[in-house]
Amino acid sequence: MESPSYVKTLTLIGPVGVPATSSSEFFSLVDEGKNPFWASTQQEYTHLLGLALKNPPPEFWPLSNFLLADYAKRQPIYKHIWQTITDSDQRVLPIDLARLSELPCSKHVIMGDEERTIHHSILKKLTDQVSGIGVHQCPESGHSVQCDQPKWLADLVRTEVIGSS
Repeated sequence: MESPSYVKTLTLIGPVGVPATSSSEFFSLVDEGKNPFWASTQQEYTHLLGLALKNPPPEFWPLSNFLLADYAKRQPIYKHIWQTITDSDQRVLPIDLARLSELPCSKHVIMGDEERTIHHSILKKLTDQVSGIGVHQCPESGHSVQCDQPKWLADLVRTEVIGSS
């Protein structure tokens, strides 16, 4: 970051790039060479949603078919994400925790307490290596806190994140 003094608050929500000491369910599938993003059946799509959301939308016709068809249209986006995860030349680079710690701003990390995409061991790594970081675990939430618990997230941002900047 070239001008850290311009940043008042940094909030990481389910951050990728923090080394974990254990593999999450999502990354265990990736390590096995399985691509959870390639969902072509309703069952595969439901599994993918379950990795991201604690409370995926209910399956009922015609919504289920519409959501799967809409997801299929977005395959180029998921192909890019997959390549970023698996291609060593494009892989998400690790966050420089020492540099993050030096930023003169309020720092927060938010994760769902039922996160299945990123392993919770990153929270210890962050609290051990990033001075003053606030850790917030969202109850009844998976990876997509903003979808599972939007009111909880809005209240947290208003009271803790904005309130501390």
